[in-house]
Amino acid sequence: MSDPESFPDFVRRVRAGDAQAAADLVARYEPLIRREGRLMLEDARLYFVVEADASDRLLHAALEGGCDLLQLRDHAANDEQLLDAAERFRNACDDHDAFFVVNDRPEIALQAGADGVHVGQDDLPVDAVRRLVGADVFIGLSTHSPEQFDAGLRSDADYLSVGPVWETPTKAGRPAAGASPPVVGSPRAA
Repeated sequence: MSDPESFPDFVRRVRAGDAQAAADLVARYEPLIRREGRLMLEDARLYFVVEADASDRLLHAALEGGCDLLQLRDHAANDEQLLDAAERFRNACDDHDAFFVVNDRPEIALQAGADGVHVGQDDLPVDAVRRLVGADVFIGLSTHSPEQFDAGLRSDADYLSVGPVWETPTKAGRPAAGASPPVVGSPRAA
């Protein structure tokens, strides 16, 4: 991707099937796709975020429906409630060979045996989370602008998300990012 080209123009070229743009994309992100010795995120396509009180029926239905990553996100739950829910989430993910992710709370992720922890721009910095969870727990980072996305690429995050794509009551006051920035669902190189 050439520097003067806008990111939305680049994405449009990739989506239109421009072979050089696709090759540039692979070259740019290939280091993010490979990490030896762990289950790969590169094939994950559906990420489901749900609160601690989600029923087992809902968790299993989402996983049976193709969910690859299940995130426990509940700002109203206390530690005990999160850990109780985490056990159910972990078991459901194990039953369906899916990744289990805890939102914002690296200490809960470790206690719960989560595969990953997802943090936002206002949470602990990725490097601090990495020191807490080590190399065996992957880290996701939310981004809301091209600048945050680029900074995320330079961080130790294993995957980046962009959003919210649409306005949502769970992110009150945060404008929609739209669908033009890419969502990289693959771990970065070790």
